[in-house]
Amino acid sequence: MLKKLIERRDAINATLAEINAQAAAVLEQLTEVEESIKIEIAGPVAEARRLAAKDTGTVDVLVQGVMVKHCVDKRVVWDQEKLAALRARIAEYGDEPDAYMRSKTTYSVPEKDYKFFPEPVRAIFAEAREIKAGTPKITFDLEWRG
Repeated sequence: MLKKLIERRDAINATLAEINAQAAAVLEQLTEVEESIKIEIAGPVAEARRLAAKDTGTVDVLVQGVMVKHCVDKRVVWDQEKLAALRARIAEYGDEPDAYMRSKTTYSVPEKDYKFFPEPVRAIFAEAREIKAGTPKITFDLEWRG
């Protein structure tokens, strides 16, 4: 009985190795196709972003009869050294730094709060704020009828 179980286990492992090899080949093909899609839409998407003056957000563009929705999230990154200096400046002026930022191991300023800071305060914080584009999310409408 034990010998048969071991033989069965070995057969299953052999089948699994074949499946893993096939899956790796299919994933490689998928990666190649996705890269080709990115190349096909890169020019029209870049032009749509340029015309809309949008590095982030959503643009819709018709490419070869397919409506492409290209979404890039905005990520705000805060310079920790500059925020630490700002925290000290705020405290020097007698204000409470925690009213403007959170401190744990790193400083952060919630974007929803930053938007409502008075303009002079927002200008001070702007030097520590950097906006980066997130990973694009792309959807396609193959049935688009414009």
